[in-house]
Amino acid sequence: MHGLMRESWSQKPALYSTHLFIDFSKNDEYEVVFDELLRTIFRSAINTKPPLGEAPTFREGHRDLPVTSVDLPEYALELLRIIARQYDSGQSTFWNPQRLIESGLTGRISMEAALSILEAKGYLELDHDGDYLLTSHGKKAAVDLRLV
Repeated sequence: MHGLMRESWSQKPALYSTHLFIDFSKNDEYEVVFDELLRTIFRSAINTKPPLGEAPTFREGHRDLPVTSVDLPEYALELLRIIARQYDSGQSTFWNPQRLIESGLTGRISMEAALSILEAKGYLELDHDGDYLLTSHGKKAAVDLRLV
């Protein structure tokens, strides 16, 4: 038996080449070696790849341009859609909050919350008269999100 024992097990006998060998002889490496044993038994790697994310959605005819997504609540996205469509059709270039409420397209609370969010994102800006204007950033978002 003494003939098989070696100072360095980096060169193990051919008989053991298909077997797992974990060296528990060094007390200072015990925890690391024990962790290696458990990970081998339970097939749990130390570093695992994260799951693959969703593939981007591409516009037809533009395979290299992914559609962007923004973190907007549905009511803010809907108000941006209304404003972008009115702007795109030439109906209006500015929006007064009272006019939006009177149009019946949105309620007061959701409209005020949406305006606040859209202004904070830079999609709308408030002018000196208290009207909202669609910014170039807002126009780009409307196109990217296919709101118009």
